Amino acid sequence: MRWTRPAVPNPTRLDLAVARSLAKLRPPPRKPLSTWMEDNLRLPEGLAAKAGPIRLWPFQRAIADAITDPEIERVTVRKCVRVGYTTLLTGTLASFVANEPAPLLLLLPTDDDCRDYVVSDMEPVFDASPVVARALSSDVDESGRNTIRHRRFPGGSLKVVAARSPRNLRRHTVRVLLIDEEDGMEVTDEGDAIDLAIKRTLSFPNRKIIRGSTPTDADTSTICREYEASDQRVYEIRCVECGEFAEPRWEQIEWEKERDGRGVVVAHRTKTAAWACPHCGVLIPERFKAEMVANGRHQRARRQPRGLEVSVHDPDRHRDPHHADLARRGRAAGLPAAGQRHRGAAGPRRHPGLHRGPRRPPG
Repeated sequence: MRWTRPAVPNPTRLDLAVARSLAKLRPPPRKPLSTWMEDNLRLPEGLAAKAGPIRLWPFQRAIADAITDPEIERVTVRKCVRVGYTTLLTGTLASFVANEPAPLLLLLPTDDDCRDYVVSDMEPVFDASPVVARALSSDVDESGRNTIRHRRFPGGSLKVVAARSPRNLRRHTVRVLLIDEEDGMEVTDEGDAIDLAIKRTLSFPNRKIIRGSTPTDADTSTICREYEASDQRVYEIRCVECGEFAEPRWEQIEWEKERDGRGVVVAHRTKTAAWACPHCGVLIPERFKAEMVANGRHQRARRQPRGLEVSVHDPDRHRDPHHADLARRGRAAGLPAAGQRHRGAAGPRRHPGLHRGPRRPPG
């Protein structure tokens, strides 16, 4: 039940002054993290190709909003490089500093990673964003040592710790734990840094654990194991030809090939690479990729109890690199070309949209 202060029939100046004072004490409405980041955070020159307010792609917004959803405890991101995960971590830290102060801990593989993140990523964004500028202290500790990786702010603290020294985790209690590149972390004689860090959150019933990494070895990958235990969300792009959604995969990237008189491939024209929609079979040129990503959606592969864990798999085909780059890298890695994958009795598969641009779906 919500109580509302009764209106004063003939308010005096004192009544109006009290009302204005109480209004200033009212907490601001809670915004999704994606909205808050775009409204409040700025990327400075030198940190991004275009300085100014942060603008997120749809797949980034879904990850951000899951991070600050009060009903979700864990978010696991199995990702590739260059999907903006570091920016999301910085936005998460800034949001908790400004809106929900708490003990925060960021776990990175090495000491160099910690220092580089603070100096090159976190501090520039904080300094360029008035809402959190000068929010973190840069004082020295009792012994006079620099505390660049341990900052205090009203109501909470931020620690950036290297997994290579797990003993540094034993003295901390944290409510929000963020982990980046966990597959690059090694178990030492001092213990498993990831397990120790997660145990540091047990004191908080409203804890938040965000894990992200590019997978390394499938048999030993911790991020793959966490992803398999979750609802396994993937990002699907929307085909501009048929309007259907699909997760882009390597085997759907095709390009033109030069063949000799016997039909043997003698050259690969990777600059012609395009995405073949698995629903309509039309080859979609590179120029439509940004539009398809912007109109995409996250889809979960399996049901999971609300609040237990959600995970996002962001493959390498959403935003970067270009289709031509994917084709070149695939050829260099020895992956089968499209003609080899789709060769049958009638020869390589041809798509109706090979030599024309796609039509746009109705609406």
